[in-house]
Amino acid sequence: MTPLRVLVVDDHEIVTTGLSLLLGESGEIEVVASVTDPRDTLAAVARTSPDVVLTDLSMPGMTGTDLIAQLRDAHPDVPVLILSATSNPVEIANGIRAGAVGFVPKHASLSEIRGALAQASRGEMVVSPEVGAALARHLREPQEKAALSEREREILTLVSLGMTNGQICRRLYLSEATVKTYLARCYTKLGVNDRAAAVRAAITQGLIDPEG
Repeated sequence: MTPLRVLVVDDHEIVTTGLSLLLGESGEIEVVASVTDPRDTLAAVARTSPDVVLTDLSMPGMTGTDLIAQLRDAHPDVPVLILSATSNPVEIANGIRAGAVGFVPKHASLSEIRGALAQASRGEMVVSPEVGAALARHLREPQEKAALSEREREILTLVSLGMTNGQICRRLYLSEATVKTYLARCYTKLGVNDRAAAVRAAITQGLIDPEG
């Protein structure tokens, strides 16, 4: 039987190395490449032609959700499966909306991950009953706007304009620690983990004007 060709994307090299070794033990899966910088993923997919891309969600340089959207546009025939430690239904839902075929928690067993990869390769949706129930509750709930303060909206607007923390500090006469605190509050309120996702969520909810 031809092994299932998998490309692994995770910013922690120990994760990509461990998965490559463990997934390949059975002979049913071949990890054709591992990528620690998500920005290298499109080139790796073009070079190796995997059957499935297995990716984390929270990574520096590019969010998993943005990566999934890029893969959907550039390689629509390659299914993408999320493998992440998050339990946040907002993040999981955003990843699936972006084009992922499903989600597997990082605490899943090796056999569960292998089974999920096989399902994903067949184009099947992969969501555990536990995660599916959380997603269903999230989708049934009215989507209220996050209650960002005026200062939080101001800082996110400056982030959306491409400003660094240092530039925001000088613009608003705040310390860098204060700016980081405001951003952390924004992440919590919006249910995200990084600047890009926070800006995207705030724009989607009409909380900031991307034009400044």
